[in-house]
Amino acid sequence: HSCCPSVGVLSAILLSCAMVQSRNVQYVLMMLARTLQQCHRQTLPPLCQAMAKDLGFGIAEKGSLMGAVAVGYLLTQIPGGLMADVLGAKPTITLAIAGSTALMVATSAASSFEMLWLCIAIMGGMQGPLFPTSSVYLSRWSPPDERAKAASMLDVGVSVGSILIVPIASFLETLLGWRNTYLVVAAVSAAYVLAFVVLGAESPATCKRISDEERQFLQSVVIQKKKPAAGEASVSVIGVLFHPAVLTVFFAHLAFNYGFYFLSNWMPEYFSSVFGMDSLQSSTFVSCVSAANMVAVLTINPLVDHMMQQRQFTLLGRRRVFTCVGCFVAVVALVPVYRLNALGPIGTTALFAVGNVGFALQTWGFKANYLDVTVDFTGLVSGVGNTVGTVSSMLGPLITGRILAGDTAFGMSSWTVALLLVGVLSAVSALLFRLFSEAEPVEAGIKAKMA
Repeated sequence: HSCCPSVGVLSAILLSCAMVQSRNVQYVLMMLARTLQQCHRQTLPPLCQAMAKDLGFGIAEKGSLMGAVAVGYLLTQIPGGLMADVLGAKPTITLAIAGSTALMVATSAASSFEMLWLCIAIMGGMQGPLFPTSSVYLSRWSPPDERAKAASMLDVGVSVGSILIVPIASFLETLLGWRNTYLVVAAVSAAYVLAFVVLGAESPATCKRISDEERQFLQSVVIQKKKPAAGEASVSVIGVLFHPAVLTVFFAHLAFNYGFYFLSNWMPEYFSSVFGMDSLQSSTFVSCVSAANMVAVLTINPLVDHMMQQRQFTLLGRRRVFTCVGCFVAVVALVPVYRLNALGPIGTTALFAVGNVGFALQTWGFKANYLDVTVDFTGLVSGVGNTVGTVSSMLGPLITGRILAGDTAFGMSSWTVALLLVGVLSAVSALLFRLFSEAEPVEAGIKAKMA
């Protein structure tokens, strides 16, 4: 009789798993993939001091290590997107996570700074395909009304990874040392790869763990990639990449990354230069701003989307509302921050947090639009767009640094100019998205013009 409760609990768990919609399982798998990607990238900062002491390198080399991931990441996003379009999303994601995991193991065995840098750069290269490939994967599984939620899972995964890895890696380093910390993270990642191989599926048609009802529903509402019929003209890659609706998404990504990473990179410096606070004193304020973004993605965005669906907004209308209103909120909150510094650290934090909510709103707009605008080249379009965004987030700190090098610029405070540039990019992004965005695959319109 003692085993009966255990059997009952096990039966309940299995029953609840069977009731979970298969597409939600796929959304969670993509979220976890991005969580692990962020863990792989962010294991370095809390361990860097111990690594430097062990291998004998200084502050300049630390900066080089921090940039090594971005070097590899930048180079493989477009090839990774093409791989997903040609070979399939599941094998590409499996290869990316497994390869990054193998590089975590190699990093743990590095015996010199040069070997360490090479391992981290190649690790970044293995991770590059994950955003465009995840977009391809989700495009096969998400109905139009769920694409925003599905796409936002990628950002939630990044946030979860950022929140978890720093304290965990710091604790493990004191307990096991930096090399074994890398091995622990690699072991968790290897377990994920096995789970993904078993539970992941390229599409509802190939999934073994899906109800007939859900499969039929998804096949009726999700546009799947098809080969051109005999005699039918195929759409060129150039025609898709340079379509106004696609270029609009690219610019929205550029403006988003510039503004979002402006907050991430420069908030501690702002609190230091304006209020005289050190990094420890400002850390609570900075954390509140970051938390505002995640809370908005998980609560405000679904509520607003539900309200718009209840009022029968079109899919395109919802994409435009999230993008344009998000840009407007960012502009209104961030541009006047320096002029309102009399509000003190708390008031400034509130303005930064509202601005970050604006960026959160945009993730349900243009980022979800990646899954709308093309069906044949989702991986390539996502890869190009994320590359544009990556370049923006790399150049942004350099541009801001040049602006802040002087006390004034263009007759205004340098901080005012830096914030104004964020606002201008967001405003232009909203205007372009309002004018040129589309929520249907652009291939159909291109083929109609060719006919």
